[in-house]
Amino acid sequence: MVILLYHQYPKVRKEAAEKLYLAFISSDELSKGLFKDEKVMEETMELLSNTDWTDKLRNIGITREIIHKNFDLPPPKISMEKLIEKEETKIVPAKKSTEAFI
Repeated sequence: MVILLYHQYPKVRKEAAEKLYLAFISSDELSKGLFKDEKVMEETMELLSNTDWTDKLRNIGITREIIHKNFDLPPPKISMEKLIEKEETKIVPAKKSTEAFI
């Protein structure tokens, strides 16, 4: 679920953050089992709830690093630069040309 926080679509990121946050506040056992201590858990909960997940990936990169560290996860295989590049690349539809038929 954490990997969805860096999805190219902002709505997916926002929904993933909300679901993670709700899971942690509804289950003390889950929260306590994932984090080293209470301070790390609180920091992660604050990041999940206060980050604007609809913002550009470029602006949430540091949050990504902190959350991965707090969950004691290995660094993601795809770099932040590739995610940003993918987000910023727009597919422009080809213009229809009637000149070819004239």
